[in-house]
Amino acid sequence: DDPLLRSQRRKGYNMGRARGHAEGMVAERDLLLRQAARKFGVDKSDRLAHVLARIDDPELLAAAGELIIDCATGDDLIVCLDRDASARGKDDS
Repeated sequence: DDPLLRSQRRKGYNMGRARGHAEGMVAERDLLLRQAARKFGVDKSDRLAHVLARIDDPELLAAAGELIIDCATGDDLIVCLDRDASARGKDDS
């Protein structure tokens, strides 16, 4: 195999993986927003969208799904997500 060709294939592979990861994160955020809107109302899901946009950790997004079930209100959900994101060092605000 030509080293240049191998390098280009690896670069393409890595770009594809990164794109797939990004698309998966978008899809997961969309699902979480639909679930939150259904449980807490559209106004809370709009606020939640800003919180979720700052999260780039798949485990924290999965935890958000559990919090949607566990939290009694949308405000509680947002507080818990902010707390968890800050604790993991993923909150940029």
